Amino acid sequence: MADKLWNIDEVAAYLGISHDDVKSLVEQGILPAYRIAGSFLRFDPALVEERKDQLVKSLTRSIKKDDVESESKYTMPDKLKDFLYFNDFYLFSTLVIVILLFLIFK
Repeated sequence: MADKLWNIDEVAAYLGISHDDVKSLVEQGILPAYRIAGSFLRFDPALVEERKDQLVKSLTRSIKKDDVESESKYTMPDKLKDFLYFNDFYLFSTLVIVILLFLIFK
């Protein structure tokens, strides 16, 4: 193992990809990483240099595959489910305010 491990910024700059792409490679098990304190990712520079070509090729394949899958699988019920999930607080608050106004001005 090298003396100094790389962080996500250094790996992304070396490979010429984004932070999210580096995280995606780690999640897929293509890029080995060390977790420090449970959340910080560190990388062995020798492994990254050794696998550079393989990493970039696998990333471009997975991006193309994800683009095709994400376009076809995100249906209207999924969109509605996401909308309700992320806006439930606002919908509930609006409902409570309307009920209170109804009770006050009844």
